[in-house]
Amino acid sequence: MPGGPFRETLTGLRVLGVHVEPLDADAERHGLAADDLRADVESMLAGAGFTLIPPPKLFNDVLGAPFLHLDVMTLEVEQRYAYSIRLELRQAVRLVREPAIQTMAVTWRATPLIGTVATGALAGLRQSVASVVDQFITDCQAPAPTR
Repeated sequence: MPGGPFRETLTGLRVLGVHVEPLDADAERHGLAADDLRADVESMLAGAGFTLIPPPKLFNDVLGAPFLHLDVMTLEVEQRYAYSIRLELRQAVRLVREPAIQTMAVTWRATPLIGTVATGALAGLRQSVASVVDQFITDCQAPAPTR
């Protein structure tokens, strides 16, 4: 799903929210903080010209309520962390067969990152998160594919 035809769902997207899943308590203790990840993502998006809206206002005031969903999962094993980083754009969609039905759906997804890192270098995952946010920004700025 990364890029490809799903980039069409990014056309005209300039306003969105950001949701960061809570991190494992051990990861927070070793220097990776959800608040830092949120600040990094929001700073990159604002720098790319996006308007960021907090979730309650987003769902009340923005058509489609698009938001980036970041999930960084970690597991500590013998002085290392296994990790998975997933970034998705979710927004309201309607069914073609029944337009009255609306739901939230993933309409774009970055290439997931998985790997391991030393416990002392866990905070370095912020750079990995930045790379998936860069994928999103690049896809948003690319011309929509032609059909």
